[in-house]
Amino acid sequence: VKFRREMYGELRICEYCNNGYKTTVKSQKYCSRSCASKANSKQGIGIEEGKPVIEVGEPRKRYCRICGHRAYSEHHITPRADGGSDARKNKVWLCRRCHDIVEQIYRDEDIKYCSELVGRVRRMLGPDKVKRNYYKKTMNKVFAG
Repeated sequence: VKFRREMYGELRICEYCNNGYKTTVKSQKYCSRSCASKANSKQGIGIEEGKPVIEVGEPRKRYCRICGHRAYSEHHITPRADGGSDARKNKVWLCRRCHDIVEQIYRDEDIKYCSELVGRVRRMLGPDKVKRNYYKKTMNKVFAG
C-alpha cells in the first residue's frame, strides 16, 4: 500500500538543492525541512527546523510590541534588504499575526512614520485583539531611532 503523497503527488524541483520530489501540498517549495531551513537562513529569516531562533541567555517570554500578546518572531525595524543589521537595537518582538501584517504593509506601501504603521495594524486587528494601554506604554520607545 502506497501513501497518498507517493501515489498522487506532483513532481517538483526543490528550490534549494534542485533535487526532484513529489508533494500534494501546493505551496511546498522544498524537498525537506532541512532544505527549507537552509534556504530561509540564507535569506536571513532566522529559523531552524521551522522554529524561531532564540538567542542564548534571552528570557523565554517575549511580548508583541503592537498588541501585547506572546511574540515568537523578531522583526527588523530597518529591513536587512535595505541595509539593516542584526543588532538588537534594529529588532523588535512581534506576534506572528502582527508580524505578517507589518511585513505586508512594508511590501505594499511606503510608510514614513512608525505611528502610522502601528495605527494601521491596530485598526486591522480590531480593538478586541489589542491589550489595553499596551500601545501607550511601549510603542514610543520601540521604533525610536
